[in-house]
Amino acid sequence: MYKIIDYVFFRVYNFYKNKKDSTPILMACLVLSLFPFSTLLSINILFEIVAKNNHFIFEKYIIVIALLSVLFFYYRRYTNITVLNKLIELYKNESKHIKNIRGWYLVLTLLVVIFLPVFLGYIKRN
Repeated sequence: MYKIIDYVFFRVYNFYKNKKDSTPILMACLVLSLFPFSTLLSINILFEIVAKNNHFIFEKYIIVIALLSVLFFYYRRYTNITVLNKLIELYKNESKHIKNIRGWYLVLTLLVVIFLPVFLGYIKRN
């Protein structure tokens, strides 16, 4: 599991680093935190749709605490220079073909993660 998370981190980190962003590690950690946040939100909305109940499984403050905890965990892990250098070394010589395929997969996954809660919320409201 860490291999996928590490790869997503590296690609987002590299994107922001190439854009000369001052905080590429933080930005990559924020994008990574989007995955569990969106998952919890989707579970809540699905529960509301299936149970025909307007009460969240997870209260909003629990979701925020979980999001901040995951963000802290990722930030702590990837600010470790040893971990960061290991990822750079591992993925710096990735072939252009593999990089494009994995890049498209990453973009599609991010779109699903972002739009699934929006879509479920639309279904719930209509």
